[in-house]
Amino acid sequence: MLSKVYKCKFLLVMLLVPFLATAQPAGWETTETLFTHVLSIPASVTPEIDGVPISTGDWVGVFYNDGGVLKCGGNVQYTEGVANAFSAFGNDPTTSEKDGFDPMESFLWRAHVGGDDFWCEAELDGPETFTVFGFTEVISLMGPTFSIAASADPTLICGSGADVTLTGTLLAGDPVDTWEWFDNGTSLGTGETFVVYVDKTTNFKVVATSGLLTAEAFVTVQVSNLSAGDDATLCAVPGLEIQLDPVVPTHLSLLWATNGTGTFDNAFIANAVYYPSEADLAGVELTLTVVTLECGELTESVTFDFQASPSINIIPDYDFVCFDENYDFTGKVEAENYDMIQWFTTNGGGTYTPNEIVLEPTYNPSPTVDLPQRYVILGVSASAIDPCEVADEDFMYLFFVEPTNVFAGDPAELCVTAETATYTFDNAVVEFDIWYPPDEATCPHFDIDITRVILWTSTGDGSFDDPAIAQPTYSFGPNDLENCGLITFTLTVHVEEACDQVVSVTSIFLQAEPSINIIPDSYTICEEECMNFEGLVEASNYSRIQWFTTNGGGKYDDENILEPEYCPSPTVDYPQQCITLGVAAEAINPCIVSAEDFMELCFQMLPVVVAGEDATVCSNELYTTTVSYTHLTLPTIYSV
Repeated sequence: MLSKVYKCKFLLVMLLVPFLATAQPAGWETTETLFTHVLSIPASVTPEIDGVPISTGDWVGVFYNDGGVLKCGGNVQYTEGVANAFSAFGNDPTTSEKDGFDPMESFLWRAHVGGDDFWCEAELDGPETFTVFGFTEVISLMGPTFSIAASADPTLICGSGADVTLTGTLLAGDPVDTWEWFDNGTSLGTGETFVVYVDKTTNFKVVATSGLLTAEAFVTVQVSNLSAGDDATLCAVPGLEIQLDPVVPTHLSLLWATNGTGTFDNAFIANAVYYPSEADLAGVELTLTVVTLECGELTESVTFDFQASPSINIIPDYDFVCFDENYDFTGKVEAENYDMIQWFTTNGGGTYTPNEIVLEPTYNPSPTVDLPQRYVILGVSASAIDPCEVADEDFMYLFFVEPTNVFAGDPAELCVTAETATYTFDNAVVEFDIWYPPDEATCPHFDIDITRVILWTSTGDGSFDDPAIAQPTYSFGPNDLENCGLITFTLTVHVEEACDQVVSVTSIFLQAEPSINIIPDSYTICEEECMNFEGLVEASNYSRIQWFTTNGGGKYDDENILEPEYCPSPTVDYPQQCITLGVAAEAINPCIVSAEDFMELCFQMLPVVVAGEDATVCSNELYTTTVSYTHLTLPTIYSV
């Protein structure tokens, strides 16, 4: 910013400039542009040539270097006793040729006196190089002298950098003994020409010596370098903001654009903030376009790739495992965008196999630490992939279930009677883990319970009143009671959440009562015959046969077989004409009541016939017999 004094002087000299313009010396022609730097020679300062003040009508001007050709960039025809001010014109970037000073280019002072040109040395108050809309006041101006100029090729680099040839030129004085180039006080090297790589706007100084004399000159190489910033991979955290940090030259306009769907807080400022959208997280390119006076439109892009944050999820929040089993995480863990996995437990003492750094390990509970607690908290951490730093964690509760105690009951044997209909399994036992459901004080995290499943099945054709209870009642089916025999009962019990099925088997053997039947209720045999029961007795479900008689005195050939032979007693049985024979079928355990049947056995005695006494009679006589008989019911036939 100009001081108040400079502002006043600037206004004064600008008022005088229009009245001082007249014909210029040859080679002193200038091209006026919109970019000016005012140079003022106060009334108190008189330029000198060889110690002699110049006069009204002489000329003072400044020159610039155009590829080794020095051209006038501004001048004034000197008037004694007043302030002499003029404008130095800057290069117009909209034209192809150089028609003025580049920004920060040194002023080469020259005086035209008596028809001759003299290079001069100026002492200045203010910028010593061209500055758009700048103001500099001359403190002294003397010549001729040992004077040099510095030039650069190129003086403008539109890009990130390039090699530049610096050249020193003797303007006045004896030959130069040495040339030395400097960058901000640091020596770069020596030589009338010097090549240096320039990647930022730099004001170079060259110092020349000639005998005891020293002269210096400046040249500025302007780098109009645009960088949108370095490509980067960022962590895609929620609410991500990207602070853009480009390198931007002096410009007329600036605009950020994106190939994504995110937004800028202000796309018209260099250090904008970009808010990537969800779609951008696949990768986004931001393009920065600036328009400069020197280089026109410049465009650079920066690419951002995104690394998603790690995520890991143990699918069940809680699960169950049997006391004597390990817990396998196969298919129960989801994870992505992670570097490493680390399993742990906050209160358990078990181990992970094959190790705790695989995604789906198996947890082996500690019988002494884990099981007494009835549950442990298992956790897993997924570490982030660079550049993300925050790991993700998840936890689950693993509950332990005691195996169910199951007993279907002792095998039973039943005697099937008319009253036999049902059987209740009173001595069956089903004991589930009594820790479940835990109360809120024991387990405040979840309202949990186990699912208890009981199922009775049988090989019979009967039915249960409720096959899902521990001690059901079984109603025998028709086939059960008719065919009897062994019925097998299977009690299957399990907890749906954990532990294998527990199966217990029992049986009921149904024994039918004995039955026996002597087919004929009454039977007659001839005297001296025995009663053979072959084919005349039916019997079933007996363990033993016992024949007997209630009033007879005969004997059985074997009283313990089903079809014996009974031989009556002539002295006991015959006189009674009929006797009663019985048979008992002894029951099979568990039946205890025997079956009996009876029949009447009658006897047909052999007939006895007496024809009478022998007699002798004449052949023509009639003889009457006297016949007697017993046990004879048929007609009597006589024969001679």
